[in-house]
Amino acid sequence: MATCTQMKQTVRIEDVIGQVVPLTRHGAWYRGRCPFHADQHPSLVVWPATQTWKCMTCSPRRDDVIGFVARWHQVSTAEALRWLRTTYAPHGAIAPRPTPTPAAPARAPLAVRDATYRAWLAQQTLHPRHRHALHARGLPDRVIAQAGLVSHTPGLTAITPAQPGVPGFWHHQGHWHIAGPAGVIIPVRDVTGQIQALHVRADDPTRGKYRWLSSSGRPGGASSGAPVHVARGVDTVVWVTEGPLKALVAHARLQHTVLGIPGVQAWAPVPALITALGPQEVILAFDREPDPAKAALVRAHEDRLAHALRTAGWRVRRAQWTGAKGLDDALQAGCPVSFTPE
Repeated sequence: MATCTQMKQTVRIEDVIGQVVPLTRHGAWYRGRCPFHADQHPSLVVWPATQTWKCMTCSPRRDDVIGFVARWHQVSTAEALRWLRTTYAPHGAIAPRPTPTPAAPARAPLAVRDATYRAWLAQQTLHPRHRHALHARGLPDRVIAQAGLVSHTPGLTAITPAQPGVPGFWHHQGHWHIAGPAGVIIPVRDVTGQIQALHVRADDPTRGKYRWLSSSGRPGGASSGAPVHVARGVDTVVWVTEGPLKALVAHARLQHTVLGIPGVQAWAPVPALITALGPQEVILAFDREPDPAKAALVRAHEDRLAHALRTAGWRVRRAQWTGAKGLDDALQAGCPVSFTPE
């Protein structure tokens, strides 16, 4: 029977965690969104060389594959080891390391993704409870329809992508399926209005309130990446905030173009988007984090983005408010919004 040491020497931690979280390689390590908290930016790090992992936000120390399984399934160390034996060594013997799976197809071109998503969205509806929740956030039916917000239940789909590599779609036993958690779908659009990817506000936030519809590691599937959502409006002023849905709510109130970046650390595409939009002014409106450590992280990335934009010649101001965390909630609650001088 496999001991803890033998199991850790046999099972690759990146294979096990990769079944739960899409991982992206960064040199000698991997990064992904932590499944143990509402991770708005990839804070889970996996080190193959040491076969350890750690969430930089919610984990006190590095841990091994058994620790990850125990935490994920909320079981004891012994039960986690038993699960690994059953999964990777069903006959009680040490199972060989699995043969590397073929590389997933490259992400399909934008035109294919856009056409596939539009065809699929046209077949979906919005559940009354989801519509009620969106109304409560300040989105009228007109905006809901224009944005293409629908309810999502994963499973079989009648839509056949023109080619493999559409994130969220995967092929199994002659049928196409669509992945992801149940919830509200937010189409993530580029500056031309084409749908780059699908974001989900999950009904069950256990593994994160907001998640990308991704089929990385599945036959015919692909990773969604983490694109910036462009809620297009009047381009003379462009706002930058966090998250596609938050950007959509803010846009409905402001009528200006609002960029929803997938996390404070993911601002790198913003300068190029600002160049494409050509506004007279850029307003940064990141969340007001109550936790001092998170607030410092947000401020640091906001400073870097402001510096990059000003260096490129853009006029930049920062929005400020009290009484709400996000820009969307502040606008919905009628909180006064002021601006720092340039």
